[in-house]
Amino acid sequence: MSSAPVPRAASAAILIVEDDAVIALDLQLQLEDMGYRVAGIADSGAKALALAGRERAELVLMDINIRGPINGVQTAEELKRAGHAMPVIFLTSHTDLGTVAQAVGTAPHGYLGKPFQPGELRASIEVALARAQMERRLSDSEQRWRHVFDDAPLGMALVSLQGEVLQANATLARWLGLDGAQLQGRPHGALTHPDDVAAESLHLAALRDARAGAAQFEKRYLSADGSVLWAQVSVSLLEPHDASARLLYQVQDLSAQRLAQQQRAELEAERVALELRRAQQEAQEQLLSRVSHEMRTPLNAVLGFSQLLRLGGRCGAGEGCGKGGEYLGHIEAAGRHLLAMVDDLLVLQRANAGQLDVALEAVPLAHSVQQALLLLLPQARAQQVSLVEEVPPQLRVRADPTRLQQILSNLASNAVKYNRPGGSLRVRARCESGRVRVEFIDDGLGMSARQLEQVFQPFARAGRERSGIPGTGLGLVISRRLAEVMDGSLHLDSRDGAGTTATLELAQG
Repeated sequence: MSSAPVPRAASAAILIVEDDAVIALDLQLQLEDMGYRVAGIADSGAKALALAGRERAELVLMDINIRGPINGVQTAEELKRAGHAMPVIFLTSHTDLGTVAQAVGTAPHGYLGKPFQPGELRASIEVALARAQMERRLSDSEQRWRHVFDDAPLGMALVSLQGEVLQANATLARWLGLDGAQLQGRPHGALTHPDDVAAESLHLAALRDARAGAAQFEKRYLSADGSVLWAQVSVSLLEPHDASARLLYQVQDLSAQRLAQQQRAELEAERVALELRRAQQEAQEQLLSRVSHEMRTPLNAVLGFSQLLRLGGRCGAGEGCGKGGEYLGHIEAAGRHLLAMVDDLLVLQRANAGQLDVALEAVPLAHSVQQALLLLLPQARAQQVSLVEEVPPQLRVRADPTRLQQILSNLASNAVKYNRPGGSLRVRARCESGRVRVEFIDDGLGMSARQLEQVFQPFARAGRERSGIPGTGLGLVISRRLAEVMDGSLHLDSRDGAGTTATLELAQG
């Protein structure tokens, strides 16, 4: 049966040893706000010793680097020699290994690096007072020691010099998913993460050799369920000159801190990755815009001069100009193809940058579909593809008329280009819950699942780049972005060799 919880020592008297008057005053105000009593303030080791002799203090907050011939560590040693058994928490802005080692040699009850948060200060004081109280009770009686040991807010264990767990408190047992009886008699090393065993052995060897002081380090425990418990461990050597010398482990759970650190690191990594992607996207957009604009001028010149050559040489289409007329035709066709690609790139760049202006209005859908199919009629006849329009005449969509026409033309063109001789394209539309679904259904070549994953990537043509079918691989990408800009969506369903259905969804007009 466990004893009653140890009461908080919020009314404890605390001695402040700090030579910076501003910091000392701030500490005094913080302690008083927390409910502690300040027994006095000393700015040197000599004054601290004098105050300790006059005032009844239960804990000392000790700055390591104080003025005078002795520093904070030496002052703490002098307090012990004078019989003042007050717990000491060192406060310092120096966390180098030399300073830490010097402080640890006095077996302090805490060590806080400046600056620290009020919550950290309160926790350190409470832990130090609880530890001091436990040590006093240990000296009074073994029974009282057991009560404090079991009810401590820290995980605690008594371990023999041979590494056997003699006793573990309920807190540590609970953290490890066991009970005290299950821990008793186990090798302490078996509870430690294998990667931390060697480092812990070095700390313990140094502690046993010194026969005094304490060792402080971080380690990982292994819980019964296989999970890892990150912990800050302070190990003290009890009765170092006695045959029954034991190790006292005081374990503070750092799992929450480690999780917070990991989450912060992950968030920082995500932020850096996001900034990198954003920078790459901006650089890509700038390059795309610059190249597109730079290409437009020479392309217009190529087309213009080819037309002038045709006119100047009186060589129109079909006038028997031989190879020269044929070559000019190739130049003009290639130039128009590249110019169309430049226009598509500019539209895509503006859409990705959120700079594409659209004027949404109620647009008669049937008329727009008919216009798109009318422009494709010669191509459809040449490829023997029948066109069927099944759009209710009263149906309207909320869209930009120009951008809607661009989407419809792209979808219809793809359905004709990638169809088969004797195939068909059927365009139908219906309204559901205020949204209009327009479907372009063909029975052409179709696509495999792998090809379907690639069609909305710029310049990807589902593996048909060398098929001889004209195209840039930008039409579907632009169409989807335009649909999204108009609060719509575009997706494809297809089966290899069994046709494709492109579905455009827009708000009802």
